[in-house]
Amino acid sequence: MITKIKNFAFYLKNKISDASTFTFEKINSFCFWLFKSLILNYANFAIGLVILLIFVFYQGLVSVLNFEAFGKEFTIGTDLNNLIVSGFEKFWNFMITFVKSYSPSSFIGFAFELITEGIAICLFVLGHLISFSIVAIKYLWKIIITFGIYNIAVVISWLYVIGFYKFLFIKASPYFQMLVNGQKSIFKLVKKEKKLIEETLNADEDSENKKDDSESEDDSKNTK
Repeated sequence: MITKIKNFAFYLKNKISDASTFTFEKINSFCFWLFKSLILNYANFAIGLVILLIFVFYQGLVSVLNFEAFGKEFTIGTDLNNLIVSGFEKFWNFMITFVKSYSPSSFIGFAFELITEGIAICLFVLGHLISFSIVAIKYLWKIIITFGIYNIAVVISWLYVIGFYKFLFIKASPYFQMLVNGQKSIFKLVKKEKKLIEETLNADEDSENKKDDSESEDDSKNTK
């Protein structure tokens, strides 16, 4: 049981570490791209600002036109939104039909027909991708609202902080290793110097002892 808990904890730690690294790198990449593409590029910044203002104005208009009066609910905003969506869908289908409507009268125009058919296929696929993206964004927004924006922001912020400290540790670990190796070298050098000093002191002591012994022998000879 304890082994399973340890394995699960180790697995969870690895997954959190991977998620934190992924979150840290992707948020930094997105911020760098946003700064480079919008802030530094004034044309893109202006276009993005206009699109954002149009979107906010449109959503506000749809919300305002949905109201209740005299006990009756009016959904003019929703009807307008459905009308625009259906109109855009009809216009897109008309573009595809118009592009596909070209039919060459001879074999000479076959190449142009291939090009128009390719454009029609691209428009068809792009239309479905746009529809899928809109539906996916709606479901994603519902999921975010269900779990709570604050809770998701807290989880992402913790993952980013963990990834940031992991990044600092990876970048600083070589310097810590150099510092530890330097301390070890200093300790070895001090130990070596201490050993040399001890050996020098021992050698001096031995020489003094030999000198004292020789002086004692000379004194004993002189006495005799």
